[in-house]
Amino acid sequence: MAERGGIPDSEVTPAEFVWHRSSISQDTGAECLEMARTSEGVLVRDSKNQAGSTLRFSPRAWASFLADCGTAD
Repeated sequence: MAERGGIPDSEVTPAEFVWHRSSISQDTGAECLEMARTSEGVLVRDSKNQAGSTLRFSPRAWASFLADCGTAD
């Protein structure tokens, strides 16, 4: 069984998490991501393909990602 970010792949069921979409996202859902917080970090998925792959971030990696987003040119 593979495990990433402390969450075993076999135990990730996207429907069980509370997913959030950006408030500036358009109703069409084009090019939009959703995120969900877990006890082990953050999950990210494509809003157009909610049953598809899910990226997992540790709290440290997510904080680093957000910091980098704020400094992007």
